Amino acid sequence: MKKELLVMAAFYVPFCTCAAETDLPSCGENCTYTIENNVLTVKPIDKTQPAQVQQYTRDDTPWHGQGITKINIEAGITDIGGHAFEDMATVTSLSLPEGLKTIAIEAFNGIKITRLDLPSTLTSIAGWAFASAPLTEINDIPPGINTIAPYTFYGSK
Repeated sequence: MKKELLVMAAFYVPFCTCAAETDLPSCGENCTYTIENNVLTVKPIDKTQPAQVQQYTRDDTPWHGQGITKINIEAGITDIGGHAFEDMATVTSLSLPEGLKTIAIEAFNGIKITRLDLPSTLTSIAGWAFASAPLTEINDIPPGINTIAPYTFYGSK
């Protein structure tokens, strides 16, 4: 009897761990987020797989209207969908990870950052991605970038 209970417990524990992972709030493929102290952190669920923030429509994001002041996108996120962080006028700090490849249309349109550090892995920035951001400083444009669409930095200095 004791051996049977031990065997059952060994199968039960891994199942519970997997079930808990599926309860994380989703924001795209293999992607989850947390909001704590006005900081939005976006991260992969499984760090061994690429993760993508999905495309949203304006004001349709799960973090809309939350008073976010900082966006921290963690390593493992490879693509940011359109409108994902649009019109978040309270955001004054943005952290983009190495490994990020694409930023889609209007992804950060309307945020209020003044400095932008682009990861060296970035290959494409779509139109209006950082429009209306009061940028005064952008680090070097990554050498592997193929596309910076028109109006990407519209309204910046």
